[in-house]
Amino acid sequence: MTNTIETVNHGLDFTPLHESMRSYVERDILSCCSTLVLRGTDVLDCQTFGYMDVESKAPLRTDAIYRIYSNTKIVTSVALMMLYEQGKFTLDDPLSRFMPEFGDMRVLRDDAASADDVEDARSEILMRHILSHSAGFSYGFIEPESVIAAWVVDQESWNEYLELAWGPKARFLTTPIQNQINGLANQVAQLPTDADVAAAVAAATTPIQNQVDGLESGL
Repeated sequence: MTNTIETVNHGLDFTPLHESMRSYVERDILSCCSTLVLRGTDVLDCQTFGYMDVESKAPLRTDAIYRIYSNTKIVTSVALMMLYEQGKFTLDDPLSRFMPEFGDMRVLRDDAASADDVEDARSEILMRHILSHSAGFSYGFIEPESVIAAWVVDQESWNEYLELAWGPKARFLTTPIQNQINGLANQVAQLPTDADVAAAVAAATTPIQNQVDGLESGL
């Protein structure tokens, strides 16, 4: 039986969001996806797109169980917000304050025809950009017809690829972004040893692990 997620009246139009998500399925970029929009604790919109099973075309349900990737981002973001609460940084601090290699960035021009068609970024990447997934880093496959996607295809190794796609954002080849976020947490906290880093991560993840343990017990 499918769970029903109740929404509140809000007067907002989420059609552009729905059309964008549906296009990922129609273009075979994703087999399925779901969206949930909250305002505080109120659910404004909840939609599912695509299939739980592509072969049978079983539609995605709101109570589907997912294999979720990129959970390291959740842990490191919680660790960073703990440091924010301690006054270690502000959301408008430039990323380059802690990681100078992200200063003086270059970005793709609006009409770029190749990955080499770049210009100086008009503004710096801020901490709020890193924490809100809006720093401009792109994996390419999200926009399969883009200059970025074409550039990725030409690379020998996916792990060599990191692209800042649109302003205030730049193009930058380095280690994967998650390593940079982990390093940022280290820089901000000024933690001297790996043991201290492990302790901070453990403090951030203990509540999550407790919930997972409880879920497994219930299953």
